[in-house]
Amino acid sequence: MSRLFKPLILSAVIAALVSSAPIPTTSPEHDPCGVLGHLPLSNATVLHVSECYKSIDFNPSEAKTTLDSLYTLYNDFFIFRDAALTPNLALPFTSPPVDILAGLEQIRNNKYTTDYDFHADLALLAQSLNDAHVTYFPDCYNSFLFGQPWFLYTPVVNGQQSLRVYKDQWWGKYDECEVLQINEQDALPYLQAWADKNTGFSKDAGVRLNNVLVSQKYFAETQTWGAVAGSFSRRSSLPESEYVDYRVRCDRPNTSKGHDTEDIRLPWLMMGGPDPGTFTDKESFLQNICLATTETETETKPKPEPGILEEDVGPRHRPPVIESEVLTQNRREEHIREYTEKKERMFTKRAEGDPDQSVQDLPDATFVDGDITAVYQLKSKPNIGVL
Repeated sequence: MSRLFKPLILSAVIAALVSSAPIPTTSPEHDPCGVLGHLPLSNATVLHVSECYKSIDFNPSEAKTTLDSLYTLYNDFFIFRDAALTPNLALPFTSPPVDILAGLEQIRNNKYTTDYDFHADLALLAQSLNDAHVTYFPDCYNSFLFGQPWFLYTPVVNGQQSLRVYKDQWWGKYDECEVLQINEQDALPYLQAWADKNTGFSKDAGVRLNNVLVSQKYFAETQTWGAVAGSFSRRSSLPESEYVDYRVRCDRPNTSKGHDTEDIRLPWLMMGGPDPGTFTDKESFLQNICLATTETETETKPKPEPGILEEDVGPRHRPPVIESEVLTQNRREEHIREYTEKKERMFTKRAEGDPDQSVQDLPDATFVDGDITAVYQLKSKPNIGVL
């Protein structure tokens, strides 16, 4: 009988986690997963992870099991399959029609050499639906966290929307600099195209773009709001390359032009991964990270490295980060529930006697907190918050 990844699940979300590879035996000196497994996280790179992932060979028999299972799930249980075929959605919705079953057949006919490429195509197909009910998240190839030192946002300045650095976690000198290009392409169109391809949970392009940008999160422990990296700057999916190239323009009042333009290459940083010793070679990587067990599986996700908030800046260290969390598709419902409970506690605490912080231009609302987003509590309905 075929051995499967974390089992296929269909509830509000489809999460298909299926392996197409048997456990190989590889000599340590030629085993990229063995190299990765023996490296401290601070010395590992995107290239190490990529070589491990892509060392796992494609297996046609196991791939057929995966595709047959997904066909049954999409055909028999995905109730929005016909809706996904709708062309020319009314604005602001901008999502092309997707024939999910035809997409599976196309993948079935593709020629693969690595297990990673096969599962990456299945993940992109699920994301192309732009439907929060569907995700394909193979634990095997989402077992590490990657981060960029910059958080990005898109403020409107003088009537113009632009992409800017919200927080430079590395040097601290590029905050508010305008990002003109990413990987030699105009920055905003590049980021929108990346969001359209990789977020996969909304028909609205604006919502998809917001997902890749910095946002706010309420931290119950400190009763404060903090910045959370968007899915472009923090991700568990393997980055496209080892670096991201930026061209930025920064206001410099003391220069003749009043600004400087710089080209900056930022590496992807290793933000978290499996516990040390979880795997030491390709065999144990597949056994302990990828393959299902006979016991009930719980969701696995890479763990941030201990002390990551306190480390010094340096080429081999993650910069100090704003507390953040990668919200994978199958975590969103849990996140929303937790956030709602924390928000209710916060508003209750405010209503029970915290000092009044009413804002002059909003006489019917009390300002609660805010930075990227202003949060208000309605005086007439204390349990209602407005962003």
